[in-house]
Amino acid sequence: MDTSLPEGFTARRATLDDVPAIYRLLQSHERALYGYSDKFLAYVQATYSSPTLDLARDSCLIFDRVGQLAGSMLLEQSMYTNFAVTICVAPSEPDSYLDAYLLRLAESKARVLMAQAPYEKGIALRDGLPSWVRTSLLST
Repeated sequence: MDTSLPEGFTARRATLDDVPAIYRLLQSHERALYGYSDKFLAYVQATYSSPTLDLARDSCLIFDRVGQLAGSMLLEQSMYTNFAVTICVAPSEPDSYLDAYLLRLAESKARVLMAQAPYEKGIALRDGLPSWVRTSLLST
């Protein structure tokens, strides 16, 4: 599977001005997966406004050929080795492999952040997630 950004798609970091569009994307994603969405705009705003979050470093938005938001990734870190990754792809882009691209990007960013941990934390890096974990994440 090719995990590069599909031709015609563009990527950039999220800003607080993007929160309403990210919220709409999350809602459509959840409705397609579960038949409903339980996300509130205030929750998404609070998440993206967190003082511990660096949007320039920890986020990525993907836009399709006509400029519509097609995917998003948010990487949240705590205690050097704990990461929460939120990856969302528009239901209209099921075979675009945007999820694989965003997961690979999140793994890469997590590796860089873990390498910045103080020596006394004893962090050992390995080459990403095992393939069976990556596959199960992409298939859900």
